[in-house]
Amino acid sequence: MSFLTWVGIGAIILIVAVGIEAYLRRNRPKRSLSEYFGASDDTDDAQKPDLGTEAIDMDKFNADMQMNRTLEDRNRTLMKRSSKIKRWFK
Repeated sequence: MSFLTWVGIGAIILIVAVGIEAYLRRNRPKRSLSEYFGASDDTDDAQKPDLGTEAIDMDKFNADMQMNRTLEDRNRTLMKRSSKIKRWFK
């Protein structure tokens, strides 16, 4: 059998599989996005903190700030080097 025959057989099998799956799911209602992403419907509003008062992971915050400072320093150094190279080629 040729390559195109195998590709055709594979395409037919794929179409049949999609059709069978659609047939089996025809009467099942779609899940909500909260169910799809794992949130539960029994959340109690009394348990949620007020907006803006959520706990902040200060260790993560400080690590991110340090990373930003490091990147700014590297960028500043590279910009100074590139300006020196540009002056040298003028």
